[in-house]
Amino acid sequence: MESTYKNEEENLLLNIIEENSENNYNFLVLTTFEFSLTFFEDYLIKSLPKDTFLLIDAKKYNRKLNETQPSKKFLTFFQNKIIPINFQKGVFHPKLILFCGDNKFCSYISSANLTKRGYTRNIELVSKFQDEILAFEILEYIKKILENCKGSAKKLLEDK
Repeated sequence: MESTYKNEEENLLLNIIEENSENNYNFLVLTTFEFSLTFFEDYLIKSLPKDTFLLIDAKKYNRKLNETQPSKKFLTFFQNKIIPINFQKGVFHPKLILFCGDNKFCSYISSANLTKRGYTRNIELVSKFQDEILAFEILEYIKKILENCKGSAKKLLEDK
């Protein structure tokens, strides 16, 4: 396990993505409670792997879409790869980053939401794990959550 500290000038999530870009992972799963469209559009999309899935609290996601119109770039990139998670009680709050490849995984557990503040300004903890057992546990956790979801994004992720 590794914990990472950042200063205000860094974009820690971009650093994580770049650090893992040469490992030829098949897909990436990001989970969050809150996210920022401009953070994705301005900083992340150009660096994210093609098969990136975003699991997000449904209420926060719908509120964000009502406040701000996503760019065509965002909608095209995440077409069928955003999975809003809706719970009857409570909210979807995990902050996980999971890179998955053929028999290789790299996971991060974070306190940061997928926002510019979360990964550039706030004091947040991000821990890196290259433990196959933990990666499988995270995947099982995600599969369990997906049991209650609908849509093509769920199917795409389950097929991975």
